[in-house]
Amino acid sequence: MFYVNTINEFNEKIAKIEETSLTELKRANAGIRAASFALDTFKEYVTKKGFDIIKDEISFFKSIKCQPMKYLIHYTEVRSCELRMPKSDMDRQLAFLAKQTKKINQFFSRHTEFLLYMEQGYTHFDEHYFTRKNLNNNPIVKSYPYYKDSVFNTSHDEIWARIKGLAMYANYIKKKKEMFTHKIHQAGLEALKWTGSYAAFVELGNLFF
Repeated sequence: MFYVNTINEFNEKIAKIEETSLTELKRANAGIRAASFALDTFKEYVTKKGFDIIKDEISFFKSIKCQPMKYLIHYTEVRSCELRMPKSDMDRQLAFLAKQTKKINQFFSRHTEFLLYMEQGYTHFDEHYFTRKNLNNNPIVKSYPYYKDSVFNTSHDEIWARIKGLAMYANYIKKKKEMFTHKIHQAGLEALKWTGSYAAFVELGNLFF
C-alpha cells in the first residue's frame, strides 16, 4: 500500500506539471524534483523495511522503482537538451537533435537482448536482474549521472528505467524535429510569398510567358 500511495501521489504531480504552460526547461526542473522526491521516499522505506521475500524485491525493482526513475531520466535528458541546443540556426538545431537520436539508438542497440527479455515478458532471469545480491557481479552495470546507490540498485533496474526514460525522450526529440521542420517549411513559403501589387505580378509573369 505504501508503494501504491507514493506512486499515485507522484503521478498526480507529474500530470499537473505536464498540464502547465511552463517552458520545457522549467517543466523538466519540476519533473526532476518530483521524481527525486519519490525515489528518496522509496529509498528510505526500502533501507528501513527491506523485503520479506525475493518476489517482493523483484516486483519493486522491476515494476515500481522504474516509474519515477524513468521520469527522472527523461527530464534530465530534456533539461540537458534545452540547455545545450544551439539557440539560433534551425539547421544546427536539427543536427543537434539528430545526434541525440543517434545516442538513444546506440543505447538501445547495446541492450537489445535485455530489451527483448523485458518486452517478451520473460521472468527466468528476474532474480539475477532485479535483486541486489547480483549487483556487483554483473559487468553490464555502469554509473549513470541520475540516481545511483549500492543499497538501492540492482544490476538492471536502472537500465530498464533508462530504456523507458529514453523512449520518452525520443518522443520529445521527434516533436522538436517536427516543430523545427515546420518552421523551416513556413520560412520557405514566406520567402516565396509575393508582396508586390497584382499589376506588378502580372507584368513580371509576362516577362516569362
